[in-house]
Order: sequence, then structure tokens, then C-alpha cells
Amino acid sequence: MLLAYLPVAQFKDENLTTAEQTQAKARIFHAALRRILQPLEKAGKEGIELMSGDGKIRDCHPIVACYVADYPEQCLITCVRSGECPVCPCTRDLLGKYGDIEGQSLRKQRETALVLKNAQKKLTTISAAALDRYLQQWGLVPTYDPFWANLPHLDIHHSITPDILHQMHEGMVKHLHSWVHHLLGPKELDQRLQHMPPNHSLQVYDKGISGFSRLTGNEH
Repeated sequence: MLLAYLPVAQFKDENLTTAEQTQAKARIFHAALRRILQPLEKAGKEGIELMSGDGKIRDCHPIVACYVADYPEQCLITCVRSGECPVCPCTRDLLGKYGDIEGQSLRKQRETALVLKNAQKKLTTISAAALDRYLQQWGLVPTYDPFWANLPHLDIHHSITPDILHQMHEGMVKHLHSWVHHLLGPKELDQRLQHMPPNHSLQVYDKGISGFSRLTGNEH
């Protein structure tokens, strides 16, 4: 079902820097989604009568339950900087050590909204560089009015779904492949893959995988 077309303005003729163009596109994206989803603000809180599959009228509270997106769009909708995790505050240099760090928790929408609101208040009192450093502490970008701010019963950080290709296949599987390749060596790894028994749910590699310059989704 098509609800609306999202704006695709590039702002290349507005004498803006690359960073300013990215911020402008993010803000107009959130403004458009906020307009599209505005009816859910009241309906989600107060309820609305809808007919169910059995023909009966029920009091329903429609909400945003999940948001399916790839990693770049996950960063866009959660106002998180590219390279950071949209679900937890773990930074790139701490990946793999997160479970050992005390006091860490998942990102919370309320905290993200508060940081963005505080940053907006600082716009006229501090420099752009200082404001960027302030947001960088939280791994956020200056999108001050996100579409999810007033939607009821929603935490946008917990509503996004995993990006299977980039986060699972290109992330975990690619890392696992590099690790096994280092342990066994290319020759031994190829031989083991070549001797795997055929199965309807497995990809067969008659020549191994060491010669691949890149792996596609199907090969994963």
C-alpha cells in the first residue's frame, strides 16, 4: 500500500557543505514522515474504532511497532551517526568488549530526544563545532525534530529490525570467514568446503571460496 512519496531533494544548489546537505536531507525526511504519521499520535493514545476480520467493531490503538530498514536508514531514523550502533551506545572501538563494560544499557528514545532538545537550545549560544562535539558524545546527529518524538508507545531504538545482509551476512559471516581463513589457511578451507555433502539448503563450492574477490548475498 502506497501512503506517500518521500522528498528526494539533494540541496546541491543551495551553497551548502556536504555535511549541511546531509543534515538538510535528514531533516526534510523526518518532517515528511512526521506529517504522514501524525494521525497516529491521537489514534494511538485515544484509540479509534476499526472493524476486525470477524466483522465486529473494536476500539484499537494503532502504533508504530517496527521499522524495517537497512543500516544507513536505521541511522537516519534514529538520528545516530553513521558507524555507530542505532540500538546501543557502544562505540566502534569498544565492539566485542561491550558485555564487560559496567553501567552500559541500550539506547532509549526518551534520552535521545532529550539530548537533541538540549542541543537545539544550544544553537544560539555555542559554535557549530562545539555543538557537534556535544552530539558526538552521544553518537547523534543534529536532527532536532524527529518524526517519532510524539508517537505513543514507541521506542524507535527498539523498533528497528536487523539488517540481514549488511549486519548479519556482511558483518558476522564475513568476520567468521576471515577468522576461519586465518586459522585453517586458504587451501585447507577450500578442501573442507569442496568435501561438504550436497544439500538442498546449502550452497555448493566446487572450487572453494578463496578465489572470490567478494561474496554476494546468495553466496552467503
